Amino acid sequence: MFTTTDSELYSFNLKLALKLGSRFQIKTGLKRIASFSYWRSLEEPLVINKLKLVPGDKILDIGSPKTPFLYLATIKQFTIYGTDIQDRTKLLLKNINCLGLNEEYNKGRVKIEKQDARQLSYKDNEFDKIYSISCLEHIENNGDTQAMREIYRTLKKNGRVVITVPFKSEYQESFRDYSFWDKSFEGEKIFYQRHYDLEALKERLIEPSKLKLEKLELYGEPGYRFQNMILMKVPLAVRAGFSIASPLIQKHYIKQLENDQIERAMMACLCLVKR
Repeated sequence: MFTTTDSELYSFNLKLALKLGSRFQIKTGLKRIASFSYWRSLEEPLVINKLKLVPGDKILDIGSPKTPFLYLATIKQFTIYGTDIQDRTKLLLKNINCLGLNEEYNKGRVKIEKQDARQLSYKDNEFDKIYSISCLEHIENNGDTQAMREIYRTLKKNGRVVITVPFKSEYQESFRDYSFWDKSFEGEKIFYQRHYDLEALKERLIEPSKLKLEKLELYGEPGYRFQNMILMKVPLAVRAGFSIASPLIQKHYIKQLENDQIERAMMACLCLVKR
């Protein structure tokens, strides 16, 4: 069974960023470093390890940050599909080329595709493992529920799913008054994301999927919330600087929480199986 650590993913991400920088793709390299925030340094190895990967697995990534996708591609033991609602092909091919994975890509063992999680183009029972890191919360209306039904449909029997989403003790939706991703601001606030509570996890994700919940874990910052110190609008270079220390920050601030600490929870990790 394949496992990894936050240190291994951090090292992989940093080396890739430096390679991109050496090819004069400075901005792409900085974005790669900044993408591995202290929360990602927890989420990404956590999800990979909970998938319980074995050689030969066919894996689907739904809208996740692409460090796990690229990292797993380098292992060369799996067939992996990296998908997103936006077309990320051009950007990810720079990374694929930099990692020396052109042969894997050309032979179809590594695939980059534009997909809508609410209506995947794949056949029934196609994937052994499916994961989605901090994605489903951004799909408006009942799109998260539709995505869970598609995950069930495309997952093989006894297949595993691991999902992370933002969590609060009370359900909350947030909106933005500026354009982002594929959404254009035209005067009315745009849906951005939801924070799930226990009831919303059950009603929006678990029950509609028909998947069996194997484990639900909550994570948060039980002491001072370091996240309060970081603004997403700070310059890219500043965020990259914070990311260099992400494994150390993560180990100090983020903890798996007990039930009586639910008020401090910020992220839920769901492990599900298809029976």
